[in-house]
Amino acid sequence: MTTATGDYAIDWSGVGDINPYTSADFAAEGGGAFKIQTGMLRPAASSGRRFFAYTGEAVSGDIYVAKVEVGHSDATAAGDFTGPAILDVSGNGYGIEANGATTRLRRVTAWVGSSIDGVTDTTYSVGDVFKITVNAATGAIEGFKNDVSYTSATDATHSTGFRPGVFSNWGNTNAAGAVSFAADNVGAALSLTAPDTVTHGVATTATGDLLSTVNVTTGMTLEYGTVAIAQTAVLNVDALDFTPDVGVPTLYGSGNAVASLPLTPDSASAGTTAYQVTLEITDG
Repeated sequence: MTTATGDYAIDWSGVGDINPYTSADFAAEGGGAFKIQTGMLRPAASSGRRFFAYTGEAVSGDIYVAKVEVGHSDATAAGDFTGPAILDVSGNGYGIEANGATTRLRRVTAWVGSSIDGVTDTTYSVGDVFKITVNAATGAIEGFKNDVSYTSATDATHSTGFRPGVFSNWGNTNAAGAVSFAADNVGAALSLTAPDTVTHGVATTATGDLLSTVNVTTGMTLEYGTVAIAQTAVLNVDALDFTPDVGVPTLYGSGNAVASLPLTPDSASAGTTAYQVTLEITDG
């Protein structure tokens, strides 16, 4: 058994039965509510296809990735399915339906799926992880089992409003379910890598005021992350300049010696935004 892992991940295997199950990071859409039963996310009733959409953080870029660890096998009777999907709020997008012996890539329109990959299936067992990747810019779609690609297609019928999530249906005995879920390219941490690594010298002043100013602009994106400081130093928070505004945790007030500075976008920021960050580091 392999738990789904990614930039965001959740494991339901140790959660007790809850009906209905809700989460601040998800929205139940389509046919109705979900429940946790025997350590799996399942439809709460047999009232149609439904989507547990991850809404916690925006996706950065054009590549959407959803992963689902299944709690059933290809011996499960057809009609019950679960799998990863990339859908909009109206049930349009793409997904993998692990439905009995079928695991095809589906174009989903108003919650109903149709095969787009030449009817390509793969065997699967309890604990296998299915992953779908969708490039919203090019229409390239690929399906994986345990990180090994087994099918692909190109389709540009749907391309906007996507969210990663779990796509499910109770069409028989409700035997299918998701044990864990993960998504990539969401809530990406700040990354400063070459050629964007900031290198600067420290010039000590006689008064001990400003030792260094670091300007980080080129290619730097931040949704949630940390700006690393080359040396533990005292930050003069009043002199910090963030464009656009980001929130600085209050415990990093002026006079606190720190080696890094966590940053959080303000409520007006949406998705991943390019930031200019100026840190004024004093000797305290």
